[in-house]
Amino acid sequence: MGGVQLELRETGYLDNFFQVYTSTQTRVNVQSFSDVEELYPITYEPFVGFTAHTPEGDILFEKKGKLHVADFAAYGHVLATQVYTKAEMARAHVVKDLIRNAGYPSYQEVINLLQDGNFSHLPNLTAKDVQRAYDLFGKSTAFVRGRMTKQLVKRAVVDEDLIAVEKDLILHSDVMHIDSHMFLVTVCDPLQLTLQVHVERESHAVLGMALQGQLELLQSKGFKPKRVYVDPQSALRSVETKFPNVSFDVAGAKDYVPKADIKIRRIKERY
Repeated sequence: MGGVQLELRETGYLDNFFQVYTSTQTRVNVQSFSDVEELYPITYEPFVGFTAHTPEGDILFEKKGKLHVADFAAYGHVLATQVYTKAEMARAHVVKDLIRNAGYPSYQEVINLLQDGNFSHLPNLTAKDVQRAYDLFGKSTAFVRGRMTKQLVKRAVVDEDLIAVEKDLILHSDVMHIDSHMFLVTVCDPLQLTLQVHVERESHAVLGMALQGQLELLQSKGFKPKRVYVDPQSALRSVETKFPNVSFDVAGAKDYVPKADIKIRRIKERY
């Protein structure tokens, strides 16, 4: 404009309208009459200008020469954000996927992972790419969940009266399907301990071996699994006779298997 070239590196949202380019070096922004007309009713007065009727009030675009001009300083502001190139956006998305696949580490942990050379087959990502990803997408809810109320203590105080003498456990088992993989997930009461093991297929032989490994692990720690609640549709119901010291509850599964279902949903949310 007027022989001066400006490279606009910022974009923003104009109150009650749409996204526009913005810069501290210019005071004028050209809007499309058609775009404004699609948003709000317009009243035109010849030789005076036209008025856009917005929910927040009327905005007059006054006729000045061959243009219609509105002073938006009297109507609202522009909320500016940074503009990124396609390459910068692509690297930001790579960082976002990396954070998810790494289990939602903290900002500094992500930078340390990149600087330590822990990943291969990735673009040359830098700390600026990590910062850009956080600016664009913010912190993941999976990372924030539970951390705002986390309290650190110097020494754990153990109440000897609360140590469980009873070693009997009740188990709730179900199969989790995620990304074409299957896992046997078992929730142990009253420990609130979750065990999971990858299984190749959902057959009674494979599930039986997986459950046997979980039972043996608990028994090696001095615990005594007494009962397993399973879904009536699960292949686990066919292995109940394989464990003589453990009883299986299939008929009553509707009352208990939701514990395993809730745990599976939480695992998928973290994933």
